[in-house]
This record gives sequence, C-alpha cells and structure tokens, in this order.
Amino acid sequence: MLELGKLERYYEVLELPNDASLAEIRRSYKDLKELYTKQSIATIALDNELFQRENGKILLELEFAYKELKKHFHLINVEKEEKIKDIVEKVGSFDGHVLKHIRETLGVDLLDISISSNIQVKHLDNIEKQNFRDLPREIYLKSYLKNYADFLALDPVKVVEDYMQEYESWRSKVSSNTTL
Repeated sequence: MLELGKLERYYEVLELPNDASLAEIRRSYKDLKELYTKQSIATIALDNELFQRENGKILLELEFAYKELKKHFHLINVEKEEKIKDIVEKVGSFDGHVLKHIRETLGVDLLDISISSNIQVKHLDNIEKQNFRDLPREIYLKSYLKNYADFLALDPVKVVEDYMQEYESWRSKVSSNTTL
C-alpha cells in the first residue's frame, strides 16, 4: 500500500482531490497529458528549450502518478474482492442485510446504484431493509435485484433466488395471517 504522503502527491500532480475516483483520475491524466503534449494557446508562447525540458519532466510525473494511482486502486479492489468473497462464503443466502453489508464494504452509496440502474433509492432502501410490504410488484423486484447484484458484481441469479425465497416466505406468512 502506498504511504499517505506519496498518495497525496500523486493526486496533486494530477490536479485532483484525494477522494477522486479512478474514472476522474483517468480523465485528468488524459486531459493533462494532452495539454502538455500538444501545442496549445497556453503553451505556444513558451515553446523554448527550457519549457521543453520542464514539459518532459511534467509528462514523466503525470505518467508515474497515473500508474501508481492505478496500482493503488487495483490493490484496494483486490482487498475488497477478498472481503466480499469471505462474506459470500460465510452467508448461506443473500437477503437485504447481506446486500447492504456488501455494498457498504465496497464503499458504494445507494445513490450510485440508483443513478446507474434508474431504480429509485427508496426501492433500493426497501430491498436492503426487507420492507417487503413497500416493495414493487414481483416482476420489478426481480429486475431491481438483478441490477443491484450486477452493480456489486455478485451472481444475479443467486441473489434473486435467495431474496425471492425470503420474500415468498414473508408473503406466505402474511396470507396465512389474513385468512385466519
């Protein structure tokens, strides 16, 4: 793992905050590399030998910072994948609480899943809390569960099967209570 000072320096080189995502890092690297590689209005007046040497140093720094941050993100992802693997091995089935635990372990916000999947946050929250009464119809629920599982890189078939078993169990209890 990178030490904090070096990590902060790499973010600084790429002109990013310390909490930037990998996508933001890629975009900044690409933009800065393009800026220092091509002649632009900003750099045309500086087209001299001193600028060329400095420009070369900047490009090397950008390249190194980008590679190191990519490695850092890869290590973090490997650690998270191991944690998820451990969680999945320990649980017998996926229910709302397990899904929430996995999501939080990955550092994913419900809003991220909502934006990616076009599922309202309230539905995702109800899935996690197992508020079965407030969930949408079964066909939508299965689709939401599949999208949720895909987003977290879980087995969507297993997630849907396990969760729907919990849902069916709840539905059976509710229907038996209303017939009494």
